[in-house]
This record gives sequence, structure tokens and C-alpha cells, in this order.
Amino acid sequence: MIVAMQNVGVAAGVATGAEGSAEANAASETAALAARNVLYLHGLFESGTLLQQLEEMRPGLPGDRTSQNMTAIRRRFHDKEIAALISAALPPSLGLRALPDMRFIEYPLGGYIAPHVDGPSFDEASASLSTHTFLLYLCDTKEGGATHILSEMHGDTLASLQPVTGSILLFPHATAHWGDVVGDEPKVLLRGDLVKETRHES
Repeated sequence: MIVAMQNVGVAAGVATGAEGSAEANAASETAALAARNVLYLHGLFESGTLLQQLEEMRPGLPGDRTSQNMTAIRRRFHDKEIAALISAALPPSLGLRALPDMRFIEYPLGGYIAPHVDGPSFDEASASLSTHTFLLYLCDTKEGGATHILSEMHGDTLASLQPVTGSILLFPHATAHWGDVVGDEPKVLLRGDLVKETRHES
């Protein structure tokens, strides 16, 4: 499985000193994420039709602030067309399909989400439970707001991934993670579930 990481280090054979240390740390993060089937993919959703469509629909959805483990606004919706666009953009080799029940999550300045794992959703089309979470980032955050992947609940941090507009983070539901306090500007993302498609032999 290919793991796409941001800033994965400088070219082999060139790095020395601090650069060599950064390269080693990036390689360690990549290996740790690969072992847990965590992917951070870039370039699949460039600024265009889907991102623009999401930005246009988001403000009109009702907001929910009732979650006990986060300081954020959630805006839920059901859209098969958007789910299909997300599914089509993912590498076919992953065999993952997005479910139509999704939600925007908007973190204000100081907003965060505590360490947790995600629960599955039921997919009516396949009569099965979802297996993975996706986070499609709708804006950059440069100060705070990183998603931290943990070895276990309240365990060591395996990787800290900074949101980049149009980049998507995929991970199994059982992956422990948390969202750092947002520092410079609001953090907005689209959160949804993915189901593993079953291939039938012909």
C-alpha cells in the first residue's frame, strides 16, 4: 500500500545534520503509518468543482455543537453524488467507497477534538459496516490544527499531519487520533466513512 506523506524529507544521499534527522523522522513516520494502513493523499482534489460545491453548500446546513469530545460545529448531510465523486477520486487499488452520510466539521480558534477512535456506520447498499474514516481538508492551517495519529488511545504520537486544502486522510476506524488546538484561523474539513468493496470473481 502506498502511503503519501507531506514533507517526507530530502533526497537520499544528500541530507546531512538536521536534514538527515528530518529525513529519518519522516521515514519512521511513513513506516508507522503504513503498518496501520493510514494514508495522507495529496493532489486528488484540486481547487475546482467538488471543493467549490462543498463550500457553497456548507453555510446553509444546520449546525450542531453538542459533541462532548470536541469544540466544533458539525453540519450533517446526505448526498450520493458527492460520495460518488469522492469514491471516484480515490486510488482504485484501495477498494474503498465513500458513504453518502457525511458531515462538515468546523473548528473555531481554540477548537480541538480529544483522543478517540471512530465507530462504524451501516451501509445499506452492501448491508455491511464501514471500515475506514476519511477527512477531506477544506482549508490550510499553519498554526495548530494538526491531526495526530496515535499508537493507541493516549499512547505515543506516530505522526502529526497538518491540514492542506484538498488533501484527504484515510485510516481504519480503530485508529486512535486527535485534533490539535486551532491557533491561527478556523479549521474546516469534511468527515465521512468508507466501506471496503467486495470483489466477486467472474
